[in-house]
Amino acid sequence: MLLASLLLALSAVTLTRADNPPAPDFYWPYGLARANGASVDPATQTLIAFVRGNSCGDTQTKVALAGPNVPTSDIGNTVYVVDIAANGSLPGERPGCGQTGDPVLFYLPGMHRTALQQPLFHQGNERVDLDFDNQLPYQRRAPQVASDRGY
Repeated sequence: MLLASLLLALSAVTLTRADNPPAPDFYWPYGLARANGASVDPATQTLIAFVRGNSCGDTQTKVALAGPNVPTSDIGNTVYVVDIAANGSLPGERPGCGQTGDPVLFYLPGMHRTALQQPLFHQGNERVDLDFDNQLPYQRRAPQVASDRGY
């Protein structure tokens, strides 16, 4: 009886392992990061992914090195990979983030540029080579200080 219970428990564990794990609900784009036709400079900098005005993922760009599954055309160029959270309150999700069909805006704060490409959020991975050619307008504002001198 004990042996039968043990075998039944082991078969349940085996069946659980045989099932494919559920697909992630996040979006995982990756690819080249370029500006004006060349790798972004500096090569290592913060990249932020916005969905519906919310920061839903960030990463550091880096230079691709030779290795397994690295395309030859990527070696020596600046690349990125970022997990973009789905909308929700479960672990790995963020309220106000991606839902299927939402455009994703990529931003390099160090260069003050956004990418021309705005792929649509969906589950899974996708190669999206980014061109950071949209320079945001820059405004510098000095603090306003009240004075009793009238100027």
